[in-house]
Amino acid sequence: MKHFFIDHDYRLRLRTYDDVVGEPPELLRMGTGLRYIWRFAAHWCKGQGCDVGPAFFGADAGIMLPGAVAVDSSIPGTGHALALPFSDGSLDYVFSSHCIEHVDDPEGAICEAHRVLKPGGIHFLYMPFPEHISWDPQTCVESRTFHHWQPTPSEVARLLILAGFDVVHNEWQRDVLWSFATVGRKR
Repeated sequence: MKHFFIDHDYRLRLRTYDDVVGEPPELLRMGTGLRYIWRFAAHWCKGQGCDVGPAFFGADAGIMLPGAVAVDSSIPGTGHALALPFSDGSLDYVFSSHCIEHVDDPEGAICEAHRVLKPGGIHFLYMPFPEHISWDPQTCVESRTFHHWQPTPSEVARLLILAGFDVVHNEWQRDVLWSFATVGRKR
């Protein structure tokens, strides 16, 4: 059965994976960001690309965008956000969900995505909304070891522009996961 909800900017987002991959494993029912952004991400991320940081809820469970190759520092031999294992200008998209905030050089990660994308390629970032206290590395002890930064949507857009992207979508409000999406297109 399909379960949809409408978030703050009135986009339909998939609540479960039932119509994408069949009955999802029990683990996926507990939570993953991709289930809430799947349809919107699939709209932008077409062709051949990579999913940066999909371990556990993504690649291990077999849940990724069509045409995506997993790149995750916890999966041996796949690379990481600062060293994508692809040739210059070879990909149509780079997708990441709740990943870049864990990278200690976010500017470098965005520049690395720019390097591997074809002209017109899409960099799709789904990130924690900064006003949620549990995401804040300054106030939450558990996040401090995992989150290196907590950008606003405007900060993410600024980094994309500086790296050579046009921002084609930027959310200013949080969704039900206290997250937001920013989409850049390589100039």
